[in-house]
Amino acid sequence: MLRYSGDICPMIKKILDKAKKDANNWSPTWHGDREYAHFSVSDGSDMYVINVKERTCSCRRWELSGIPCPHAVAAIYYNSQNPDEYVAHWYRKQTFLDTYDNFIMPSNGPKLWPEVNLPPILPPPVRRAPGRPKKLRRKDNDEPKSTTSKKGKRNQETMRCTRCKELGHNMRTCKGKTAADIGQLDLEGTRIILNFNTLRLQMHMVQTTMLIL
Repeated sequence: MLRYSGDICPMIKKILDKAKKDANNWSPTWHGDREYAHFSVSDGSDMYVINVKERTCSCRRWELSGIPCPHAVAAIYYNSQNPDEYVAHWYRKQTFLDTYDNFIMPSNGPKLWPEVNLPPILPPPVRRAPGRPKKLRRKDNDEPKSTTSKKGKRNQETMRCTRCKELGHNMRTCKGKTAADIGQLDLEGTRIILNFNTLRLQMHMVQTTMLIL
């Protein structure tokens, strides 16, 4: 900051430069007072009232930030003045340097501290926190999470549906048939196969009898 040549701090200077650029879109109108303080600015659709002497604008940006808004800059330019002069003093380079100009006074070590006839300062009494005390060590943020706990094992297991006995989903999201339905279908299929085999055997016996005759 000591090498900075400007009077206003760099970041505030950028904000003010943008306000100067945006001021070209506003047309100021002087309202006839001798101090040339009361103005109104308009861009054709909106209008704001400015008091240059009191450093106020109806948009309230000037009062809240201490930096002239584009409306105020347009009025300041009407008076042929420099908007830099209307920036709050706490944004000045000299104010910044004065803030950090004070230094911390050095102090002696404990051996050179003066002795007093007062009881020593003790730490506050230790109170037991409510709830069950924690026994696990606090891990740092960069340490990997442990997977040896029951919760970790449970998250790694693949769920099995109790309705259709298939893997990958539970009973609530099951869209298949139940195990009883599947067993019944298997049983019916077995019966069909047995009946077909019985029919083939009977036909074979009839053909054999006809050949003998």
